Amino acid sequence: MITQQTTPFYSRPGIDEVVLLANENRAVKYYSMLTQEVNVKTPAFRAGTSTGFSAADMVNEGDALNDQVIQTPFTRDYPIYVTGLAFSLTNLAMNADFYNIYRNYREMQSDAIYERLEILASTMINGAAGAAVTPDGLSLANAAHPLITGTGSNIVSGNPPLGYSALASATQLMIEMLTHTKMPVNYTGELALWCAPANRDFANRLIYGPGIAGTPNRDINFQGQQITKVISSPYFGPGFGGSNTAWGLVAMGKKNPLRYVNRQSTVFAEGPDTRRMGNVYVASNSPAFVPVDWRYFCYSAGA
Repeated sequence: MITQQTTPFYSRPGIDEVVLLANENRAVKYYSMLTQEVNVKTPAFRAGTSTGFSAADMVNEGDALNDQVIQTPFTRDYPIYVTGLAFSLTNLAMNADFYNIYRNYREMQSDAIYERLEILASTMINGAAGAAVTPDGLSLANAAHPLITGTGSNIVSGNPPLGYSALASATQLMIEMLTHTKMPVNYTGELALWCAPANRDFANRLIYGPGIAGTPNRDINFQGQQITKVISSPYFGPGFGGSNTAWGLVAMGKKNPLRYVNRQSTVFAEGPDTRRMGNVYVASNSPAFVPVDWRYFCYSAGA
C-alpha cells in the first residue's frame, strides 16, 4: 500500500513567521539603510515642506515681539501601491517533490518581495536628477529649488568624481544649504555616502582609513569622522537605471529626507486552489519611497 500526502508541506500554522525569520538573515537591506521608515494607514502619503522660522527678533526691553508666520509652501501627495506575487502548487507536484525543490519557493517568493523594495528605494537615487520629485515639484537633486526669494541647490559644484576634496565640498554643502527662509541648515551630524558598487572599494578606503586615502602625508581623515556609513547598493548601478559614477551624501537619523512609507508590512497567506487541486501562496505589502525634502541630501553625477 502506498500512502500519499494530500496536504502541501506549507499548509501549517506559523509559516509566515518562519519565512520572515529567514529574511532576518538577508545579507544587506539597502533600502533600510538609506531611508527613515514611517507607518501610515492612508492610501496616499502627503509630504509638505515647512518654511521654518527666521532668526529670532531683537527688541528693546518692554517692547512687544512680532509674530512670525510659519507656512507649508509646498505639499505633494504620493500614492502608495500594493506589491506582491503568488504561485500555485498542485498536490501531485508536492507529493512528488522527492528532492525538496518546491520547499524553497516560499523563500524565493520572499526574496522577490524584498527585491521590489530595493528597486523602489533605488528610484530615489537613480532618478535623483529626474523622476524622483520633492514636494516643490522639482527633482530631488536640483540647482533651482525655490526659496522665499531666489533658489537653493543640493548639487555638488561641478559634479566632481568621488574623491576626498569632493567629499569636503559635499559636507560643506550640507552645512550651507538654506531653509525656505534662507537660514543655513548647518547640518554637521552623521552622514552616509551612497554610490554604485563600481565605487565601493574606493568609497570605503576614503571613509574608513585613518588618514587621507591616496596621499603620502599623515593628515587625519576628517571627512571620515562625519561620514560613518557607505551604502553601495547594486540597485544603484546602470542595470537599474543608475550610474557607476554618481554619488552623494544623505543625513542619517530624523533629518533623513528619504522616507520608506509602510502602509502594510509583508503578509504571507495561503489557501486551497481548487482549480488546480492544490494550494495558492500569496505574499504582498504596501510601500512607497518618498523624498520629502531636498535638504540633507546632496548629489554629484561624478563626471
